[in-house]
Amino acid sequence: FGRASQYNALLERARSFKSGFRQNVAVIGRPFIGKTLLIQNFIPALISEGVVPVYAEARPGEPFGLFAGRFVGSILFHYLKFKKSEPKTAGAKDLIGQCKKALPRTAEAAEMAQDYALKNQIDQAWECLLDLPQVAAAETGGPFSVIIEEFDRLPGYGLSQPFSSLGRKIMSQRSVFYIVTSSSVEPAQQILSERLQLLFGNFEILEVKEFDFLTARDFLIQRLRPADISDRHVRFLLSFTDCHPFYLDVV
Repeated sequence: FGRASQYNALLERARSFKSGFRQNVAVIGRPFIGKTLLIQNFIPALISEGVVPVYAEARPGEPFGLFAGRFVGSILFHYLKFKKSEPKTAGAKDLIGQCKKALPRTAEAAEMAQDYALKNQIDQAWECLLDLPQVAAAETGGPFSVIIEEFDRLPGYGLSQPFSSLGRKIMSQRSVFYIVTSSSVEPAQQILSERLQLLFGNFEILEVKEFDFLTARDFLIQRLRPADISDRHVRFLLSFTDCHPFYLDVV
């Protein structure tokens, strides 16, 4: 709701990517502003365009092995779904077994990433994870999209140079469309402009902001139906919540 321009921009970038022009995207905005919902609504459209999604969120305070498992599981799970083959499980280990016959090189690369992560050799595991979508794209002949939610948290895993590695892979992987998100607007912009400065021109920044007054009013009235609310109370709630969609939803 109220994110049509950002959704359409993502869809346009996905279609351009399929046509041979890649413009990676950074989606940034305050916490609970609707970035994850935007991405979740976009993933089915990405699949409809013939692009296999790889989705992983960087979470604070967890070991890198959990992130690696979600990354590996996502790429294999979505590939199987894309090929109309029902995955038996969402676990990375079992998915690797399911894919060994159809995607031997991808399965081998996934196992290597998992092995490094289990040995706590996280820099090597990170490099292997970043290679995985390109290996899968080469083996399947199809395009992939890597979506990393809260990418600014990557240093929290103890990686020595997470953004240098990411930058090198993005530069060389023309068959992979990258989307990153962040709730830390200024740090994310700094990372994009400084640590990924060679790529800054290759990242379109989509900033997700609070609703404008009319959108917020429509959103609130729709949420409150069938209850009737006066215009005075609507204005008070919009002012009280600063038109932030999360607070409008829970008020």
